[in-house]
Amino acid sequence: MSDIENRFNDFLLRLNNDEMTLTKFLDDNEQREIRKVFKDKAHFYGGFEESERKRCIIFNYDVEESDYDIHVIASRYNEKYANITHRHVLGTIYSLGLDRSTYGDIIINDGIISIFVTKDVMNYLIENLKIILHQRVSFKEVDKINNLKINCKTVILNVASLRLDAVVSKGCNISRSEAVDIINSGNVSVNHLEVLNTSYQIKENDILSIRHFGRIEIKRIIGLSKKNRINIEVNIKK
Repeated sequence: MSDIENRFNDFLLRLNNDEMTLTKFLDDNEQREIRKVFKDKAHFYGGFEESERKRCIIFNYDVEESDYDIHVIASRYNEKYANITHRHVLGTIYSLGLDRSTYGDIIINDGIISIFVTKDVMNYLIENLKIILHQRVSFKEVDKINNLKINCKTVILNVASLRLDAVVSKGCNISRSEAVDIINSGNVSVNHLEVLNTSYQIKENDILSIRHFGRIEIKRIIGLSKKNRINIEVNIKK
């Protein structure tokens, strides 16, 4: 039983007393567990619309974005000297000993690293996150809307079939066997639900979330190519 499930009784008690519950950042599995129990009483937001890790408010009434108390810190870095990736930032924060639930998505775009955080760890990160991949960085709090740029591109994927493993393989530019391993490990969700079936058939408007890789949104299934493969138009967000 997960930590979130262990706290369900507390969440229910607060809900019955008309009290608001605000969680820390949750992964897809934790979000799914809460949705199953609290349905439309559970509201999710991660700082921007396409976020993967989200905070949840459990409440009887509508909520505002400001209620989620999400902050953004950002730093520029010199792309000429280091190709800093999501993995590098995540590894550096891990080394500081912070719980993964205290920070959400990490966005790297145009030489800017943006990290969505809870207020209680924001100053600690600003003061201690000084070097990533041997390059000095200097984080400060920024406006979460004006400073956000999502790395997104629209591409045409040419796949052998609409099986989940085929689309994940092509969309993430990895081998079919690697895609199978990722799916079997529970690291792929379709429309926010974990899917372990590698032969699951992908449809238009499906949203695939692949942990540590990003998100693939199926815009449209174009049709067969001359070699009887399937062309699909997708948005890839990393």
